[in-house]
Order: sequence, then structure tokens, then C-alpha cells
Amino acid sequence: MKRKLRPSNSFKRHNLRPLAQRARFLPDDVCGCIVSFLDMRIDFDYNHNDPDRYPHDWYPPQIEDGEMFTASQISKGFWIHAVRRRNAVVEQDKLNKDLRTKVQRWCADQYDAEMRFGHISSWDVSGITRMDYLFSLTEREREEDEGEHGFYDEELDDIVLYTSLFEDNILGWDVSNVTSMKQMFGGASAFNGDLSSWNVSNVTSMEGMFASAFNGDLSSWDVSNVTTMGSMFEAASAFNGDLSSWNVSNVTTMQQMFSLAASFDGDLSTWDVSNVRSMSWMFSGASSFSSNISSWNVENVTSMRAMFRSASLFNSDLSRWNIKSVLDIKMMFQDADAFEKTTIENWDVSHIIQDGHLDVIINAGAAGAVGLAGIIVASAFGLLGGIDEIIAKISYDLAN
Repeated sequence: MKRKLRPSNSFKRHNLRPLAQRARFLPDDVCGCIVSFLDMRIDFDYNHNDPDRYPHDWYPPQIEDGEMFTASQISKGFWIHAVRRRNAVVEQDKLNKDLRTKVQRWCADQYDAEMRFGHISSWDVSGITRMDYLFSLTEREREEDEGEHGFYDEELDDIVLYTSLFEDNILGWDVSNVTSMKQMFGGASAFNGDLSSWNVSNVTSMEGMFASAFNGDLSSWDVSNVTTMGSMFEAASAFNGDLSSWNVSNVTTMQQMFSLAASFDGDLSTWDVSNVRSMSWMFSGASSFSSNISSWNVENVTSMRAMFRSASLFNSDLSRWNIKSVLDIKMMFQDADAFEKTTIENWDVSHIIQDGHLDVIINAGAAGAVGLAGIIVASAFGLLGGIDEIIAKISYDLAN
């Protein structure tokens, strides 16, 4: 009669007789917490386990020695693959972090870094999957640099300074396996390198990717897999590249994408933005932007807050926009001096007022007298203040 091993927090190899002697040993005999087996090859070498009966939920997460099942049929099963996957993730994470460390060393002391790693233009980055914050600080590092955690790190100050001066040639980098470029050049305020031939077809996030000096040619980039472009060119004051042929059909976030990009006036008329959910602050402060985006399909957008705020030259006809999903348009056209208010008088905004997303309180009589469109336009242009100001304005309009 077979005897099962009982669960134990001290399930150690020295507590067991050699499992190799158990000719009838089956996978479901094993239970308990296995955390200390570093090498059980000898125990499983002659074991005739049935892979179909192997308990797939038996996963010793801390075991790193895959030779445990070398001679067993299980070596082709779930466990060994799970360990390999885990180790691959750990190794990949290390590769990504190592590259960031090398970049920081390059920016701080180019001569020393070149002696160690070679010139940055020839680095092999083909195995890198994430280039997040490669030339900038992470959010936590930024907080530490500003003393928000009770201490001050002078080394972070140095990183900020050195990366801000980066302007070397990295056109030859193979970035075909990269999936995220979040804040990649966010701190490289001097960078304006040629990236025109980069293969970014696997990238899904380009959030906050560029900084102020960048004005490179990105017209041929394949961004069809990108889902996040929030703040991508925020404060990239020199950028005015041609993005007209970009396939942005999978993008869901464009908030602040061109905010403060004062030079940008690219043609975005053919962009498919049907999957975008947020366009808040998208062109805020983009003082040169005047592209015709009248045909955009914005029916899935929920926020347009401050979208064209201070976009002083913007005057596209948006009368055909379907804003059925929009819940927030506060300050949407505030200080957009050239914009004609009459082009949005036909917008159906009743759902916005009914859901209370205008942060406006007004009595039904006044609302009826002025009309919903009047209220929504006033809010979109940043003209509404407190309740007293609203009532005073409505009373004035009615009297005149």
C-alpha cells in the first residue's frame, strides 16, 4: 500500500528516503511546501512518472536548479518550463536595468564608459524589451531628488544634468524587441538625434517619450501597436514633424500628447482616433496648431478637458463631432482666441449637464432661459465661475 507524504513546512530532502527506490511513485503523492530542493536529480532519475497525471499546480517557485527532473518525463512538462520562464523574466529585467546603468555611466563619463562598454552607437541592445526612463529619472527617483522622502540624493542631481546634455548618435540601435519606451528621452532636453529608421513596431507605450529639443523625422515609424501616447511630445517645444501617415488606430490615451509643443502644426486630418478615450489637455498650449481635424471620430472619447486651451490659432470646424461619450469639456477652448464658438452650437450636451460633470449648479428656470448649449459653451470656454457669477451673467444676458 502506498503511503502519501503529508504536508509539512519542513518538507526537506533529508526527511525522505530516496524517491528513486519508489517504483510506484506518482506525482500526486507529493504534497507540501517544497522550497529547499536545490538538486533532486538523483531522486527522479529512475522514476517512471506519468506526465498526464503530473499536478500542474505543484510549483516550487524558489527552486532554480532544473536538473531535478532531467531524467524524468516531467522534464518536458509544466514545471521545467515555468522555471525557465521565471528565470527568463528575471534575466530580461536585469538586462534592461543594466542598459540604463550603462547609459547613466556614459552620460557621466563618456571616456570611462567607452573603455568599459565601447561607443554607445555600437551597443548591442537587440535583447532589450523595455527602455523606460533610459535618459531620465523615474517618478520615485524624481521624488527623491526633490527631497520628498526626507533625504536628498546628490547623485540623482548629477544624472539629471548629464542626461540632459545627451546628444550622441544611436541611430544604429536595434530596438525591434522593445515594447515600452515610456519617458525614454524625457530628461534628454538637448537630444535631437536621427531615429528615422528605428523599428518600433512592437512598442505599445510611448508615454512622455520626448523632451524639448527633439525635432527628428518620425514619419516612417510603424506605431500600429502603440496604445499609449499620453504626453509623448509634451513640452517638446521644437517638434514639428510629419506624423500624417501614422496608424494610431490602437491608441487609447492621447492626453497631453502635444501640450506645450509650441511649434507643432502637423497634419493630423486622417488619423483614426476611434479608440481614444482621453484627449484632455491634448493641444493645450500648442500655440501654432491649426490642423483640420473636423472629420475625427471621437465618439469613444470621455474627456476633452482643456483640450485646446491656449491653442491660440486653432479654428477647425468641429460641428460634426459626436461627443456622446464625453463627460468633461471644462476649459476645452479657454483662451483659444481664434476658435469660432458658433461651430459647436449644435452639440448635444444634455448628458454632460445631467451627469453633473460640469461642476455647475444652476436652477432649472435659468437653464431653460439660456439654453443648455449656452451653458455648455460657457463652461468650455472657461467663462463659468461660482453660482452667483453664473446667475448674474444669465440675468445680464436675459436683460440685454
